[in-house]
Amino acid sequence: MPISETRRKVRPSVLVADGEDGVREMFVEYLSHSGFNGVGTALAAEAIAALTTGSASAVVLDLELAGLDLVEVARLAALGVTPLVLTCRTFERLHHPFVAVECVLKPCLPSTLVAAVMRVLTRVARAGAR
Repeated sequence: MPISETRRKVRPSVLVADGEDGVREMFVEYLSHSGFNGVGTALAAEAIAALTTGSASAVVLDLELAGLDLVEVARLAALGVTPLVLTCRTFERLHHPFVAVECVLKPCLPSTLVAAVMRVLTRVARAGAR
């Protein structure tokens, strides 16, 4: 099997859950060009399902996503499942009872998001190696 096919199979999947089509598509495309399997959704239920099942290596979650149940996100966080949060809120204005693995403030450059995804995946890998 060619090396390029092998690399394609082991690309970490990153789900970007954002209600803004242009923002979501830009991040998915940039993640894909950066070596990830970028996938996007505008549906809160898909984001929660990915967090619950672990079907994505990382989930980028916009806190302003329509239909997002922050109580459910907090419940998952209590179980140790936390997303990479993408938000336009400042930390002082975040009054939700959960701790994100990483928080990126919008607007942000796609390269900033990719760097945050890499930090999250590194932390998850280190935690799994213990």
